[in-house]
Amino acid sequence: MKKIILSLIIILVSAFILLAEETEVVVPKLISSDIISGELKADLKKIITIIPVGEEHQYGFTDRKQFDKVELGTVFQILTPIPDLSPVQYLPPEKAWRPNGLLKVAVSINSEYRSLLRVEKKDGKYRGISLGEPELAKELNDLNKKYGFNNFKNPTRIVSIEKIASDFLIIPDDTLSMDDSKIYPLESARKVFGKKIKHKGRLSKVIKAYHPIMIKYIQGVD
Repeated sequence: MKKIILSLIIILVSAFILLAEETEVVVPKLISSDIISGELKADLKKIITIIPVGEEHQYGFTDRKQFDKVELGTVFQILTPIPDLSPVQYLPPEKAWRPNGLLKVAVSINSEYRSLLRVEKKDGKYRGISLGEPELAKELNDLNKKYGFNNFKNPTRIVSIEKIASDFLIIPDDTLSMDDSKIYPLESARKVFGKKIKHKGRLSKVIKAYHPIMIKYIQGVD
């Protein structure tokens, strides 16, 4: 059981470690208002019209009448670990994560998140490719009430560990680097890690706390 828990922790922690010291900062600064385009709104309209009748609730809507009220709002930038990670050296979060080209944009009704539009950048334009995740949208909506995502110039970032289906919100703050930011495990991450994952204080300090445990796991020490 110990090894199972540690194997989950290693995936999270190893995302912040690389061999090379000179890795560049890989999180570009985006302006949310530049992303919400007419093309993206057209994509959303096409996607919602093909939702099967009777399945509206699976996308966060009570009925099809609500489709005319939807608006695009908060942009969430998805970050994933840099490939070819090594346990040799710890690096701060800003140098260990990179955008994977995926964004999620909140689809709202009266400023309340109902669903998330999955967005990719193709040929220099942001295009919507799918819609869903109403439970995550609701969770982010509640956090938005607390932190006010749209009060910041840059999009709010979500660290995504697909191998174990765990997402972590980086609390937005234009005045802080990611290294100085705070991390918030979303429900998906809490289901996997439970109380094993801590999220108080600076993100870099939280991750460093797991580093010794990770090294022991790699060396096969219980």
